[in-house]
Amino acid sequence: MKSKKEMILSVIQKTAGRMEGEFEFSTTFLAEKLQMQRSNVSTILNQLVSESVLDKINGRPVLYRLSGQSTHNGEESTSFQQLIGYNNSLKNAIQLAKASVMYPDGRLSILLMSEKGSGSSRFAQTIYDYVVEKVIINSDSPYIKINCNYFIHNMKGLRDTLMESENNALKSAENGVLFVDHIHLVPDEWKTTIYDLVSKATNDYNTILIMSSDYSIDSRLKEFIPVKIELPNLKKKKLSERFEFIQKQLINESIKMKQPIHIESYLLNGLLLYPCSGNYKQLQDDIRMGCANAYTRSFQSNVDSLYLLFEDFPSYIRKGLLLYKNNYPEINRLINQDTTYSFENNKVEKVKEEDKNSKTVYEWVEETTNSLKSKGLNMEDIEVIITSDLEKRLYTFTQGIEKENIDKESLSKIVDQHLIELTDQFLDEASEKFKKVYPSSVLYGLCLHLSFAIERVHDRRKLNKEIIDDMKSNKEEYHFSAQFLKKLEQEFQVQLYDDESALVTMFLIQRNRDEIKSEYPVFLIAMHGESTASSLVDVVSSLTKSDQVYAYDLLLDMDIHDAYEELKALLIDISNGREVLMMYDMGSLKTMGETIAKETGINIHFLVSPTTLLALECARKITMKNNVTEILDDLKLTYESYYPYVMENYKRMSMKNIIVALCMTGEGGAIQIKQYLDKHLDIENAEVIPLAMNNTKQLIDSINHLREMHNILYIIGTENPQLHNIPFISVAQLFSLPASKLTMLLSIGGVEIAMKGKMEYTRICNNLKEELPGLDIDGIKRILPSIIGQINEKYSLNQDQRVGIFMHLAGSINRLTSNESIPISKDDTRILMKNKTILNDLHDILKPIENYFDIKYKDEELENLIRIIKKI
Repeated sequence: MKSKKEMILSVIQKTAGRMEGEFEFSTTFLAEKLQMQRSNVSTILNQLVSESVLDKINGRPVLYRLSGQSTHNGEESTSFQQLIGYNNSLKNAIQLAKASVMYPDGRLSILLMSEKGSGSSRFAQTIYDYVVEKVIINSDSPYIKINCNYFIHNMKGLRDTLMESENNALKSAENGVLFVDHIHLVPDEWKTTIYDLVSKATNDYNTILIMSSDYSIDSRLKEFIPVKIELPNLKKKKLSERFEFIQKQLINESIKMKQPIHIESYLLNGLLLYPCSGNYKQLQDDIRMGCANAYTRSFQSNVDSLYLLFEDFPSYIRKGLLLYKNNYPEINRLINQDTTYSFENNKVEKVKEEDKNSKTVYEWVEETTNSLKSKGLNMEDIEVIITSDLEKRLYTFTQGIEKENIDKESLSKIVDQHLIELTDQFLDEASEKFKKVYPSSVLYGLCLHLSFAIERVHDRRKLNKEIIDDMKSNKEEYHFSAQFLKKLEQEFQVQLYDDESALVTMFLIQRNRDEIKSEYPVFLIAMHGESTASSLVDVVSSLTKSDQVYAYDLLLDMDIHDAYEELKALLIDISNGREVLMMYDMGSLKTMGETIAKETGINIHFLVSPTTLLALECARKITMKNNVTEILDDLKLTYESYYPYVMENYKRMSMKNIIVALCMTGEGGAIQIKQYLDKHLDIENAEVIPLAMNNTKQLIDSINHLREMHNILYIIGTENPQLHNIPFISVAQLFSLPASKLTMLLSIGGVEIAMKGKMEYTRICNNLKEELPGLDIDGIKRILPSIIGQINEKYSLNQDQRVGIFMHLAGSINRLTSNESIPISKDDTRILMKNKTILNDLHDILKPIENYFDIKYKDEELENLIRIIKKI
């Protein structure tokens, strides 16, 4: 039980933490809030003043405030800013954490969910730092961590430690933070320990309770905890965040070892890209291992600096280099290639290597090999580095020739004229065969390369096998190159290596790959406000998994010249020679973008998204007009003036409307839905299309085909196919409403209606009576409800499943009494084999139907029932 003094201080701290500026309060304020005698509150406040917890401000009335409050409130929290990704990947997690500890009616228990090594312990510690910083708790308040992993074989000991021993953790953490790590390790029979812990922390103690778990946590326990915060794994983080973490770790290791640490860019590439299943923890451990090995080597060599090499790290780091060629545009924006990075005293220095004077690919391979050998790398590591960089070097090589303006006349002085003619003919034929135009730089580069290969055929290194295999995947180009090389061997009487075909193939495809990359623009969202654009980019990137969407937030109080330079720097950084699609909310951003385009030559296309302008316009008009219709009409005019191409939407509106009647188990159900809708609905310019699909891919293909020519209003069926942006109505809703209410159902816009009470099969039977006149409806009414009740009792069906089974059984009875058969697929057979138990149950349950209607169900007829029950 809290004392009155503790209760008063807790209220003051909570309220102060939620205030933007200084929180000053009177005795009356607290007395009314806590329903206490004013005199008692006054006595306690004066005690807190004497203890230097509060400051007293004399006046009328007398006011109080927390001592040192001005150093905490009114400033942005710095605690969370220490986390990498605080304004990107962790932004939502941090907002949730702040909201939970600021919750007005008491602190909410927090569950941190993440993969192992994703930083839950660090995040929990940061929450503690934040509540201290915001004076929600005192600076000397306890922070206690309990790791369930240490009690894996002693759950009784865990419960005692948390709640039941004399100095238990919950009691010790009062007025502070208790962090319980790895609660997913608590077995089911001991789960009550966590339930009791959450309840006690919420009701009996003034403690902020934080727990962590992986994603295997019991769903009921997960739902019991009020606040759930997911921390992204390393794979979901941006590469820029991973690189920031790597640099931070190297700086920390340098400080700890009191020596500068030097690392080459190729090794940074590997650390940035290698698959790291253990997330940040594994990355941190791998970096520490590398630095420790380098330290041992430098100690033995008596040198004052640490030079990190591949051999200092686990062998799997090399896998990162193999991913470089698929990620090099983004990697090159983060890491300066051919550069040595030095980390010392919180500083990072970069020293660029001198450009190699190599004129051919082979010369570059030789020079790079010698350079890496001199740095102590073994041949295995050297081959991996060269492999990762070769394609980019080949592109750089041909681009360099283009810049030097080499022509055929100057080329003939250093390359055999006959070789030039043969190569020129080869590229002409390649251009015709592969339907592409090659720049002259490819001709000159290929001539120089082949000349070197012929002259020094016995004096060079062979290429790595992975390069050759990669080029062989371009079958036509590789075969065409191999034929050309055979011709050269005959003409010049030489024996060329087989891997030469791979390099010639690179010349043929490199421009194609570069063109493909350059065809994709980047997308920039630029808006006014502190995080308007960033928040939108977070949503878009999360939903599309795209890493080519960027944000620019123009602060309202920012100097326009500073904003211009900031936006220009961002556009230069992200464009990288590509076109930019820039979406903006107001004209000032477009003006800056147009000026930047003229100054830099960046091709920027503009798209207005006038959300901010419309909001401003709306806010102004509601203060001037009281007629909402007039306001709305004015806003529509404003909207359409910004979107002339809104007329494109009218084209879609003029398309024929359709409603898709969907049955995932057979065409009969879809036709019954269509016939029912056609009879009872009279929608202008709309048609009901029956669609029977039991394969999701076929369904999506069919829906996409329909959308090309039609505007799909709804999908109505027994099971929701979960198709984006198409409203779904279940057959349970359809048949539970009187026909007169169907128009109302369709006006809801796809929002499902919660069904209550017993399902009425009468309406379905009435529809079946009309659509299947030969069917014994009285028998259906008498037999089927009890059959479905038995299936429901065994398999807990929802309303849609019960309706779906009713319709399917009625249809099957009609087919079997008419001696109709159903087709059988391999997929049907597999489903039957995997669900033998359900199949046997259904045969038993359906016997009354077989006896009454004198029919016999074969296994394949029951396959569709299994689909409905299992939601396949």
